[in-house]
Amino acid sequence: MVTRLYALFVKRKLIYIPGLVAQGMYIYALNVKTKKKERMETKKLSSSLIKRKTPSSTDFKIKKSTGEIEFNNIRFLIHGDKHIGKTSLCSMFESPLMITFDPPNESIKYDYIYINKGWDQFTNAVDILLEDDSYSTYHYLVLDNIEEMYQVAMDSFCKERKVSYPSQAGSHGQGWKQLKDLFKAPLNKLLKSNYKLIATGHTVYKSIETPMGDTYYVSTIDASKACSDYFGKLFDMTVCFCYDSSNNKILKIRGGKHLEVDSRIKGHFLYPDGSFINEIPMGNSEEEGYANLKLAFDNKLPKPVITTKSKLISKK
Repeated sequence: MVTRLYALFVKRKLIYIPGLVAQGMYIYALNVKTKKKERMETKKLSSSLIKRKTPSSTDFKIKKSTGEIEFNNIRFLIHGDKHIGKTSLCSMFESPLMITFDPPNESIKYDYIYINKGWDQFTNAVDILLEDDSYSTYHYLVLDNIEEMYQVAMDSFCKERKVSYPSQAGSHGQGWKQLKDLFKAPLNKLLKSNYKLIATGHTVYKSIETPMGDTYYVSTIDASKACSDYFGKLFDMTVCFCYDSSNNKILKIRGGKHLEVDSRIKGHFLYPDGSFINEIPMGNSEEEGYANLKLAFDNKLPKPVITTKSKLISKK
């Protein structure tokens, strides 16, 4: 009897069911039907938005890493004091093209593009470099320097959105997210290309407070957190071009918590005896510094001899 009444109800022949019961069951059925229709529409919409391709062997490839890297394929992030010679050192790498956001140094011999007309100028330059094969003779693209680069992107973003600060361009951090997407778009194109990247920046000294309340200072790259976080993930080596205690130029490639340097290169930058190289002497010229950098990569840099002064004991 219950089954028959349900069937009659579905057909909306409610004369066999008391009024209030019929009305309640009718409303319940309409709700079920409406929800079912909504689920079908949502599923249809989702399937139209996410069109899954039919799996094929070309979409799934397992590759084996060689575990080796060539020197001219290393991506460097170099930070250091102003006028210490970062640009001069970069000019020694294989076929470099400088993309400078600072006024170019005409005393150094190199090819460059000066970005001084906004972010669109940079994105157009990237597209031309990727589309025109005549520029494929360049091997390294040097981004000088990354904080100015990020500032150019921010200024162009705020000008286009007619706001003073990215946070005004959208609620819940949407403005900052849009700026991040704008900044990353041309760089992601370069990362997928055959060009190798070098980026430069200035060194700044920041105070860091630990969860325990202690404070210490660290030498790091002068860049906003969003900029430094993004660039820190892109490069094989983050190095610091600085002076040692004897006022000699060195390139720090390994350090402790007080110095932001990092190396992901395994099996290289070792002394002939297998111990780690922490700093590379840069000598008195960019040529000498570059030669020492390559020697360090090849594990052929001579280990410095540490001398100790002996005390002269006078005879009585």
